[in-house]
Amino acid sequence: MNLFFYLTCILVINSSKKSKVMNGIFGGFKSEKPSFTQLPEGKQLIKLVAAILLNSFLNHDGTEKPADKRKGWMDSTPQLAITVIGVDNKGGMTHRLNGLGYKTYDSLTEKQLKSGKFENIEGYACQIVDGNLVRIVDDAKTEQCKNILNELFSALGLEEGSGVEELKAAAAVQTPFVATVVKDIYQDKENYKLTKYRKVRAAVSADFEG
Repeated sequence: MNLFFYLTCILVINSSKKSKVMNGIFGGFKSEKPSFTQLPEGKQLIKLVAAILLNSFLNHDGTEKPADKRKGWMDSTPQLAITVIGVDNKGGMTHRLNGLGYKTYDSLTEKQLKSGKFENIEGYACQIVDGNLVRIVDDAKTEQCKNILNELFSALGLEEGSGVEELKAAAAVQTPFVATVVKDIYQDKENYKLTKYRKVRAAVSADFEG
């Protein structure tokens, strides 16, 4: 048998076997949400890698949440979603900051409760406005939301008067800062969030070194 012909046959057979294996692996492949190592609880030295405007009715990718994942009210909460990763690139998370705060049902006055105009949904005071069931904006809690945003901007070294575009620019260069990761239970699921935003200082950085 011609040696060249023999080697060609071997290559064709091996190639066919490899093709079948690959087709078996990739032929029925369906992509899923990639795994993401969660940052552990406690103080973390992290860097901002993304900042996008969303609302509570949207997923992180901008698609709408299914109706059964929403609450009973019709008004969405404006939100700023930030994605961070550890400076060692081990672990990360996405956290949403609310732009508005709302009144809880137990904060209503006796007169308001007796009026019969309010419903208790998930602990929030809701009422019908223009035919839609909505929550009541709480000025004091909204101010708290604003202050949390100010703390984030300050931790990133952004000047007063900065806005979302400056925040996105900080994400583009992966600006580092310090925050504390806390865990709670929300709807029977573990929920991680960021608190206590602080600037990176030499003394602080040393706390995270070997």
